[in-house]
Amino acid sequence: MTANAGSLHAGDTMKLIAAVPISLAVLLAACGMVDEIKDLTVLSDAIATKYGEHANIDLAGGRLSVLFLNSKFADLPAGDRAQFAREVAEFSYQKFPRRDSLTRISVGFKSVTGAAGFTMTRSEVPYSWPVSDLKLSMDSTTSARKR
Repeated sequence: MTANAGSLHAGDTMKLIAAVPISLAVLLAACGMVDEIKDLTVLSDAIATKYGEHANIDLAGGRLSVLFLNSKFADLPAGDRAQFAREVAEFSYQKFPRRDSLTRISVGFKSVTGAAGFTMTRSEVPYSWPVSDLKLSMDSTTSARKR
């Protein structure tokens, strides 16, 4: 008796069974990425609404990075720019849906210029805080307002 071309052999069945957990793992990972993208979009929209500028937002290993591109805020005097960056970091912590997963928030500026087929990019991310420091200062600010 010969097998039909469309039927499965025992070896094929085992390969299929072995592939199911791998496919399920890939699907679950993709679902996690979809949630992460949604969270980053929520934060990006909140930053654009509050500050009137879009920022590139990156999340890697609990580290959130907010990078303003060709921003007017990059031209602030050093002290004002540092204060602005701290405000953005605190705002980002408050607005990020899964804030409990964050360990550090960095804020920086990226300048992109170009002409005649050349592009020059300059990035600086000089402002970075552990989330524990941000929470501490936000808690003390909230306590001071209640008095």
